[in-house]
Amino acid sequence: MIGYGIDFGTTNSVVAVVSGDDRPPIALVDKAGLPHPSVVWYRAGQSPTIGAEAKGNINRFAEAAGHAFVTSVKRHLGQDKRFHILGKPRTAREVAADVLRYLKEHAKSSGWPLKEAVMTIPVHFKGAARRDLREAAREAGIEVLAFIHEPFAAAVAYYRQHGYDFKSLPDQRLLVFDWGGGTLDITLTQTRAGRLEEVATGGLDGIAGDRFDERIQDWARSRFLGRYKLHPEAFALKPDTRDRFREACEQAKIALSTRCSASVQVASILQIEEREYDLDETLTRDEFEALIESDVRAAMHQVDWVLKQAAVSYREIDAVLLIGGTSCIPLVSRKMRERFGSLIVEVPNARTIIAEGAAIVAYHRFRPALSGSINLLLADGSDYTIFDGDTLVPIEGRKQVTLFCTDNRTGEARLIIRQVIDGSNQSAQLPCKILSVPVSEKLPLPYNHERVYANFTIDEDFVLHIEGYGATQQQVVCAEVHDLKFGLRVQ
Repeated sequence: MIGYGIDFGTTNSVVAVVSGDDRPPIALVDKAGLPHPSVVWYRAGQSPTIGAEAKGNINRFAEAAGHAFVTSVKRHLGQDKRFHILGKPRTAREVAADVLRYLKEHAKSSGWPLKEAVMTIPVHFKGAARRDLREAAREAGIEVLAFIHEPFAAAVAYYRQHGYDFKSLPDQRLLVFDWGGGTLDITLTQTRAGRLEEVATGGLDGIAGDRFDERIQDWARSRFLGRYKLHPEAFALKPDTRDRFREACEQAKIALSTRCSASVQVASILQIEEREYDLDETLTRDEFEALIESDVRAAMHQVDWVLKQAAVSYREIDAVLLIGGTSCIPLVSRKMRERFGSLIVEVPNARTIIAEGAAIVAYHRFRPALSGSINLLLADGSDYTIFDGDTLVPIEGRKQVTLFCTDNRTGEARLIIRQVIDGSNQSAQLPCKILSVPVSEKLPLPYNHERVYANFTIDEDFVLHIEGYGATQQQVVCAEVHDLKFGLRVQ
């Protein structure tokens, strides 16, 4: 049996393989030993080029006719986004399929015929984005066995590489801080009675490595305009030049993780009348940290929020994993060490650990299951359980519930749905979903209360779908919940 895991990332993507109980996961990296950049290079009359070769040619061909580049496509999944590539519109899903197709071909050329895989997703990836990613994989000829959250996959790989038997894991709390190019994902996992499960999650969408690149772009633009005393409207870059500018800012960000200063250089960035301008600015690490300080502070607030959800103090955490490229930024690492000190574990395979965890899940055919029950809060304050904790997902069919609205005066019945993690003594602090169902304000005698019907299901993308309607109004109201907490059934 062989298990494949795919980490489709905003900045980089990688496939990992597990081929035996005693064999460590193999990450199928590029020639430089790194994950493949999630960059697609389109050329007229040729097949797309993906990965290091595509990224390495942005500066050279960004302004050449018949060439187009797409980066960070993951950020656009689930949106009505069209990329106009060489005169033809392409959706984010289609571009993502090109990246996944490349990963599949690279795996095949490495001796691993990839046909199905467990894929990882950010904690707060919306339902539409999950569906787009699944369809992109299908277009690339890959069947998605299951989605699992990226930090959770890292936790699985961590326990495997430390030699733990998944059927007898030690009781432990592990915090995974995953800050990549597109999102910050924080997950507190707990091992208990041989089970590994998510207890609390948090994070920031859109505040990550790409945003830091934009901070540097704003800084470099301001310095450049001031240096040449140009009006802001003069900084109107052609799409190709904009690609080169973004690339230069990203490289400066990366360099500042190991150096005290870095240059942002873009030749011929502007031409105004007869004069051509070059951009050449030097950014110090102190200046960079000032640019991102507010975002890093927001990230630390998210760490606090995750622990508050679980009613866990910093002293009750057993280990902390820092993964993702943005976690390598010295300011981020420093702030995390101020909180957790020696609890932070060095992760030598930080670039590939997420894909490796997914491959482990695929190899063992572990089944995702709810970490805690899905409950409906009743008017008397008690909980009605819709799905028990440890329920395997996805769920075939749907659960139907009939209720009564105890107070029709507002013309709505409120369905309050929440997930309660077993063992949590602060379950009321967990996020909940409120669905307002229209009902009649007045009912004909002898009726005092209106019937309300609610349907629940969890689909293959691990999205909880809720549908409710009143007996008299018959107006159906729907909602989705995307941030459910999951564990693994390993026995």
